Amino acid sequence: MTLSQRPLDLPFTEFKLLVHLANRRGVPQSWQELLRTVWGTTDLLGGRDVVKSAIYRLRSRLASIPGGTNYLRTLRGVGYLMPDLPADQP
Repeated sequence: MTLSQRPLDLPFTEFKLLVHLANRRGVPQSWQELLRTVWGTTDLLGGRDVVKSAIYRLRSRLASIPGGTNYLRTLRGVGYLMPDLPADQP
């Protein structure tokens, strides 16, 4: 996968997480929703920490790309989202 013409090597789960958020750009996703759709489980025991850790790792990888820190947002008490990009951005 490339981002801003730079290679981005992601583990499968982080790739699925990024794709899920990109497909729902601008729409907050709760950790429960992410656990169900990305991990394919409804077993929520410890699920919040699993999602938080994956978001943290994904953010760390995206930070290596210029502007990569703009791709994920945390909405405290709500969830996570990928913001809509301005019209002049791809």
